[in-house]
Amino acid sequence: MIVPLDGNMGYDFLESFFDRATWQLKFAWLPRRCMFSNKIIWLERAYRGVGIWTGPGDSIIETRWATKDEYIIWRLKH
Repeated sequence: MIVPLDGNMGYDFLESFFDRATWQLKFAWLPRRCMFSNKIIWLERAYRGVGIWTGPGDSIIETRWATKDEYIIWRLKH
């Protein structure tokens, strides 16, 4: 039986990104949006997560940003 990987089956794309991502504290020269609070991150240090999705075909590199406070709160909760 083939089971779809949608939200009804407990597959959480956001949690999957966190499992694959490598997080580093970087300086945001260009304006970015925090993935948690949607605040603008600009000219300050913030955490950048880079996740690589591989499979048949080309690999996809996904980048997300989080403010220092939001990232620390997320790490404490999970």
